[in-house]
Amino acid sequence: MEKSKLEAYFELNKVDISAQKYSYSQIPQFYVWDGQSSMWCSRKKGYQIGRLTYTHHGSGELWYLRMLLCKICGPTSFKDLLTVGGVVYPTFQAACDARGWLASDKEWDEALTECKSEKQKETARRFNQWVLDIGNGKIPSCTETGDVFDDVDIEIPEEFCIKSDNFSVEEIINSTYPELLSNYKDEVYMRGRAILSPTNEIVHEVNAVILEKLPGQVHSFLSIDSAEEIGESEEEFNASFPIEYLNALNEPGLPPHNLLLKENVVVMLMRNLNQILGLCNVISGAHKGTLHFIPRIEMSPTDSHLPFKLNRLQLPLQICYAMTINKSQGQSLDSVGLYLPRSVFSHGQLYVAISRVTSPSGLKIYIKGPNGGSTNVTKNAGFIIISHFRRFVELLCCKSGTKKEISITFIQSVPLERFSSPISKPFRSPLLRLVNRLIEFSLIS
Repeated sequence: MEKSKLEAYFELNKVDISAQKYSYSQIPQFYVWDGQSSMWCSRKKGYQIGRLTYTHHGSGELWYLRMLLCKICGPTSFKDLLTVGGVVYPTFQAACDARGWLASDKEWDEALTECKSEKQKETARRFNQWVLDIGNGKIPSCTETGDVFDDVDIEIPEEFCIKSDNFSVEEIINSTYPELLSNYKDEVYMRGRAILSPTNEIVHEVNAVILEKLPGQVHSFLSIDSAEEIGESEEEFNASFPIEYLNALNEPGLPPHNLLLKENVVVMLMRNLNQILGLCNVISGAHKGTLHFIPRIEMSPTDSHLPFKLNRLQLPLQICYAMTINKSQGQSLDSVGLYLPRSVFSHGQLYVAISRVTSPSGLKIYIKGPNGGSTNVTKNAGFIIISHFRRFVELLCCKSGTKKEISITFIQSVPLERFSSPISKPFRSPLLRLVNRLIEFSLIS
């Protein structure tokens, strides 16, 4: 019976040690399909990029089989694809889940299972619950605020905080990357570590300090910038936006005009070039250790307030010792240094940051205090808790008689869940206007 290409791939891995280094999607780069003999033969010349037939994510087991074939190297049977840690799983989806490739609470379950003592398990459970409480806005405010719409100040447990009298970026670097100069070439050391911060501005500052510390010559890569005309003549447009102005723009999602790199510096792709080969904007994965050539590509910001479209031809790279909290979403890290010279500014950022770490011992938070040193108090942006709701009710119901009845009627018209869940800015503004309107009519003072 004639073998399929996949069956022949399994047979090839049984007899060819070299083939065992490649996933099914990579095989066409190094082997040629011989239709007459139904065999994969070693490629003598030429080059071909492997590509599996597209399957929709709703196609069930076929989708998960494709995921396994893109990532697992050297399987000799379908059973190999289904086997994880010596356990043969009943479905391809279950095998993907067992490998940690599907979003779930599996990492927390595994962390608890791997704890060697009851004390470790209890510590992990408490940490897990604390992270969930941060995400659900259940940590009570540790300070009194005059505005019920203020972000909530919360206290971070001392065990996670870095303490210093003089707030300095050096503290978070030394905490997250101890003995950096002795280990900066060590892939195992570098993998799974990152400093997280709320804004690109802070991230660039941290990465610049680390780049300066590392030995070696700095290489400068300059971009070619251009702008697409919008409603003006070419002469007027070029006069309005000269090239030096375009070079000076630092838009989110774009590398800088002058990209500074050193040999052995850790970088991240800013665009997904080829997810099958692992060329995507994550800092770890199944393709770690492989060598690739990255060309300059033309990029434009996806969300820009510029009155024109900026095009930048540059290497799609950024140094990633530090990265923004938003960029870290979906990644699991062994060591996280949360650097907060200013508080998080959007809903869920604090939760995203602390939930990146795989164990309590891997988390350190460095918060700038009001007096030049560090503190253990920060804001959990976007949350208004039930206690604030009660204060708001008391404020509205402080009058007696008719005014009290009107206040109660108004407050009952506002759903309770609005106050026990994140309040978005579009909702805050109308509600504040309503409060001001009540004050105008002397319903509250």
